[in-house]
Amino acid sequence: MTLTPENKAARRGLFTASEIHKLITPGGKLAKSETREAYVMEVAFELATGWRRQISSKQMEHGSLNEWEAFNLFEQLFPGQVVRNDTLLVLDNIGATPDGFVIDFNNNHLATIDIKCPWSKFLQQKALALRGEVPHEYYWQAQCQMYCAGVDHHYLVRYFTPGDILDDDTAPCELPDDKRIYWQRIDRNQPDIDLMVLAVNEAVEDRNQYIELINTPLMGV
Repeated sequence: MTLTPENKAARRGLFTASEIHKLITPGGKLAKSETREAYVMEVAFELATGWRRQISSKQMEHGSLNEWEAFNLFEQLFPGQVVRNDTLLVLDNIGATPDGFVIDFNNNHLATIDIKCPWSKFLQQKALALRGEVPHEYYWQAQCQMYCAGVDHHYLVRYFTPGDILDDDTAPCELPDDKRIYWQRIDRNQPDIDLMVLAVNEAVEDRNQYIELINTPLMGV
């Protein structure tokens, strides 16, 4: 989803769902890596100065362009009611922006939805899904979104756009709808959420120390 200027401003200094996996190792422990430290420093700079590193790639642009199309198809095929989301959810220094929600007839949120449009890894991720596995970063994003939304379920949707597979230089090989979209349900795991909150609490302490360092003049040493 595209964040509004208000949401972007509110996100400053938060540890967000798409990046929170950097605080936790694939083995389910608190990370102590350079990647973790670099992420915490970025969050500190963002809160102290308003600066945020802009990340762009062909894959990200691909996902942004096709997200609405993917959501429309998911809405048609999913056996339930869904709505899009345009709001940043914030809880305890953590921010999440699900692409949508599964809702009941009273518009209560039942589950979060996140759309992914993998390009080169569509079949690789489908093979993982068939084995009941979820990539590290997507799993923690799901737990983060469920935590911020206060729900117990998450739907991780993968969508392959027609035209991405070419059978010659000009003609796209289009897949039928039921072959180019699939989804996994991920359930809330409270011990993992407790670990995530602990990881964020430690990261907040480090973030605040980095902010003090940013604001400390040091000249002529």
